Amino acid sequence: MWSSARFRKLVLLGVVTFGVVGSAVYFFADTRPPIGYRTAEIAQGQIVSIVDASGTLKPQALVSISAQSTGQIADVPVNLNASVKTGDVLARLDSGTAEARLAMAAADLNVARGQVEIAGDQAEQAQRQVDNARATLQGIHADVEHAELARGDANRDLKRKRELLQTGDAAPVESDKARTASGQADAAFASARARENAAQAALAAAEAQVKVAQSGEANAVAIVAAREAALRQARLDLDHTTIRSPIDGIVVESNAVVGQTVSAAAQAAPLFAVANDLHKLDLHANVDEADIGRIIEGQVATFTFDAYPGQVFTGKVAEIRKTPQVLQSVVSYDVIISVVNDDLKLLPGMTADTRIVTGERDDVLMVPNAAFRFRPSAAHERSAVPAAGAESGTPSTATIWRLTHGGHLQALAVRAGLSDGIETEIAGGDVAVGDAIVIGANKGSAPETRDARVGPLKF
Repeated sequence: MWSSARFRKLVLLGVVTFGVVGSAVYFFADTRPPIGYRTAEIAQGQIVSIVDASGTLKPQALVSISAQSTGQIADVPVNLNASVKTGDVLARLDSGTAEARLAMAAADLNVARGQVEIAGDQAEQAQRQVDNARATLQGIHADVEHAELARGDANRDLKRKRELLQTGDAAPVESDKARTASGQADAAFASARARENAAQAALAAAEAQVKVAQSGEANAVAIVAAREAALRQARLDLDHTTIRSPIDGIVVESNAVVGQTVSAAAQAAPLFAVANDLHKLDLHANVDEADIGRIIEGQVATFTFDAYPGQVFTGKVAEIRKTPQVLQSVVSYDVIISVVNDDLKLLPGMTADTRIVTGERDDVLMVPNAAFRFRPSAAHERSAVPAAGAESGTPSTATIWRLTHGGHLQALAVRAGLSDGIETEIAGGDVAVGDAIVIGANKGSAPETRDARVGPLKF
């Protein structure tokens, strides 16, 4: 049997050995807590990609109406929110001055027309004088020709009588008679020629008078045209004292008050604004430049209004305005969404929160967006289990991390598709429904790293 002293030595040795081993374990064992990851399973379902924007409702057509004549408002037969048709009276100005101008213009026109008649009569009379002068001249031409023939005969008879007087075959009395007849013929010819010259001068004067009369008639006709234009302008001015609606619609603004003096100046404020049929409105949505490339005409949009909490309205993208809107260096674009407003609940000017559906997929694999942002620490990434998949590093691929049954990380190269801002479609890659995909590390576990270049995914 062992002695009690030996037994005590063995017990002491055992205690020392246990202490040494415990110390070694304490100092050399890995003191890091076990790693814990937060995961989400690959799911299958529908994913809808949307663009969020804010916008304002506006009528499809809004016409501002100002006065086209200066005057004082005498009547405003329509009220705000009244339905009007094209041509309906919105306001009337005092028309007294315009009516007086119209009467004066009509009187001036009548006077001008009377002047045309007088000028026409004068032109006709001058033409008759020309015709008479021409006929007189023709008669005198005949007298001149007759006188010229008579003078020739008288001169020849005088010459013959003188020759006969020299030969003694004629008496001196006969020669004297011939000389007298020749002188009378010369005088008659000279008188006829003088009358011919006078008749020619009278004809020229008559023709000049015709030109004067015709010019006066043309001037009178031109004055009539000017008076007719003045009459039309006076009628237009009178018509402008009545302000009418240019379109069918609703009066959405009225600044007209009876007794107010208005001006036709270009800078004058509009008196009325008429919106066309409010059963159809346009929602002007401001879309960020980063999202505008995803918007196309015909896409469905949903929107809500503070005035109708819980109600969702729908519309379609009708137009994408090309002009950028810049506010504090932020660029956006105006997207027009057509809205049907059959019950007239929606009013111009309402502000809407809009969601434009840019893509939709059914029965697709999807994972939370956090999976694309997770990066393990460098040490754990080196120890990760390799996995087959699409080639990583290409523009269409991204890396996510699967947690194996053994608790190891496995890198997966996948192709991302549509995203609704919360989850993203897995359009390609070695994944299946139910796979546990790491979306982050539990607090207190080995730290994860995040790629600063990776942000919220937009597809």
